[in-house]
Amino acid sequence: MRDTAHSGSTDDDGATGPGATPSTAERILEAARALMRDAGADHVAVTAIARRLGMSHSNVYRFFPNKAALLDAVMTAWLREIEDTLAATVEAMPAPVDRLAAYVLTLQDEMRRRARADPADFAAYAALSERAAGAMTAHATRCRAILEAILRDGIAREAFAIANVTAAARAIDNATLSLRHPKLVHQALATAADGSGEPAGDAASVSGEEAEDLVVLILDGIRR
Repeated sequence: MRDTAHSGSTDDDGATGPGATPSTAERILEAARALMRDAGADHVAVTAIARRLGMSHSNVYRFFPNKAALLDAVMTAWLREIEDTLAATVEAMPAPVDRLAAYVLTLQDEMRRRARADPADFAAYAALSERAAGAMTAHATRCRAILEAILRDGIAREAFAIANVTAAARAIDNATLSLRHPKLVHQALATAADGSGEPAGDAASVSGEEAEDLVVLILDGIRR
């Protein structure tokens, strides 16, 4: 996990690499994530985190100046995991057209995979996304940066005809907002749920078809 602490403090046990002991900031984030999943963001208290980790609450404040900063960091860490998966999948594609298609389809698949793997955890992040404005804005910026890189590569290879890369990336990001925003994904799955509370049997296929249609629509608009 990336170091997402918002303060300038230096962690004195911040070893990194496989098998390394988690830093204090990482331990605080993991405790906050666990509390949020169990009881919701409103019940993530610095005192509860300190008690769970066997440290003073002042030590938590060394890394996160307030609860809002802590929750923003929790949201950021979760979104970064998705962004890393997205970037790795896109980079593995050889052609710009394939990379753009992979961006849209991987974004949709990864978000829905998480929603199905742990519905309670996903619901907690869906709720948090409405209040962690800083994390969500930064997420949008990073997603648009991935899109801009794809589009610039497509222009360089004469695969795309785009006059304004920044505007095009923003338009594609807006078009895929329902695929990357946790709250919107959660609402879509809830709407498609059957009486048991589980996603309806054809929900995944319908959503997959819509994502594929979106890929075709985007490519039709920018392909040379």
